Amino acid sequence: NIGVSGRFTYDFSNRYFTEFNFGYNGSEKFDKGHRWGFFPSFGIGWTPSNEEFWTGSILEKFSNLRFRLTYGSIGNDEIGSERFFYLSNINIGGGDSFTSGYDFDKTKSGVKINNYPNSEIGWEISYKTNFGIDIGLLKGDLTIMADIFKEIRTNILQPRADVPTSMGLWATPLTNVGKAKGTGFDISIDYNHIFNNDLWMIGRTNFTFAKSKFEFY
Repeated sequence: NIGVSGRFTYDFSNRYFTEFNFGYNGSEKFDKGHRWGFFPSFGIGWTPSNEEFWTGSILEKFSNLRFRLTYGSIGNDEIGSERFFYLSNINIGGGDSFTSGYDFDKTKSGVKINNYPNSEIGWEISYKTNFGIDIGLLKGDLTIMADIFKEIRTNILQPRADVPTSMGLWATPLTNVGKAKGTGFDISIDYNHIFNNDLWMIGRTNFTFAKSKFEFY
């Protein structure tokens, strides 16, 4: 495998944030026409609690407030047991046996095809979206972090479900046909308070709910 990745970030006055990431990757598993994949992602953030208007009573109640939004794609080449999908995998002597000879005393084993070449197989790709909010209360002692996320996976490698036996294939062809979707949310609450030099307390609780299903199988 070979690839290059990069990250660019920008922070203006500790209030506005942006970030761009990318990966450009190549895998030996795929044919040269589908070997390379470009997977970008970006994120933006805003911290209203650092604005000039965030003062007085509102600052006493909400010591921190930040909104976050990210979107990006990720590629996966660990999608099957074959090392080279674009090459055939043949087992000499692993097929059915046949008998011949004058007295039918010569038996040989035939050829078995474990995998047919498919130059169209490529990267499995996930598209991920996340919206989050961070809230600081009680002068920063209590922190609430909440996220809503969604993921769409495409090009999932699966065997074809409807291949007639009259084709005489040894192995069922694999293709990038599957599609799945996942959604959910996550909430985390942290409490950190120092009573004095000898006594402090830290508490954390979180709750996560996620649901996924196949869109195409």
